[in-house]
Amino acid sequence: MTDYEKFLIRFVAAYTGKKIISVVAGGGVSMARLAQVPGSSKVLGAMWMPYDEDETHVWMEQREVDPKAFSEHAVCEGAAKELYRALTNVYGDNNQLVAITSALTTNRYRKGEVQAFICVRDDVYRLTFDKLDEGVYNDPIKPWADQTIFYKRQAEDEKIAEVALKLLTGFEEDTLTDLYGHGTLQKVVSGSD
Repeated sequence: MTDYEKFLIRFVAAYTGKKIISVVAGGGVSMARLAQVPGSSKVLGAMWMPYDEDETHVWMEQREVDPKAFSEHAVCEGAAKELYRALTNVYGDNNQLVAITSALTTNRYRKGEVQAFICVRDDVYRLTFDKLDEGVYNDPIKPWADQTIFYKRQAEDEKIAEVALKLLTGFEEDTLTDLYGHGTLQKVVSGSD
C-alpha cells in the first residue's frame, strides 16, 4: 500500500464534514481514488474531470462561466478561480468545494513550470514541482525513461490531490509545513500568478 493510499484511508475514516465536490482540470485526478476506499460515500459528493481544454470550456459554459480566462492561460490563479466559480454557480459557496488546474510532467520536456493551482473557499494556492532533467527525455533506454516519467507524474498528481484535500478540510494540514517552508506551496496573493 502506498503512502497516498494510507492517507486516503485515514482521511475517509476521520472525515465528518460536508461531502466534497471538486473539479480537476489536469493533475489531481488521484482524488478520484477516494471512491475506492470503503466508506467514501460519506466523503465524496461529486468529482468533475474535464481534461481536454475544449471539454473544460463546455463544462464551464454549462455552469454559466465564460471560459475566456481559462482559454488565455489554463494554469494560473484566474483559471482556478473561474473553475471554482463554476462549482459555486451550481452548488453554492456553503459547500466543500475545490478546483484544481495544473501542468505536470508529460512525455516531452516541459518548457514552462510544473505546477498546480488549487482554489478552496476562494483562496488560491500554488504548488510547484521540480522538473525532470531534459536528458531523461532523450535517454536511449526508452522503457527506463517512460517509467521515470510515469512515476514522476503519478507522484505529482497524488501530491496535488493530497494537498488539496488537506487545504480544503484541514485534515493533517500541519503536515504541509515543510511544503510552505521549502516554498513549493504558497498562498497566491491575487494577481501574482
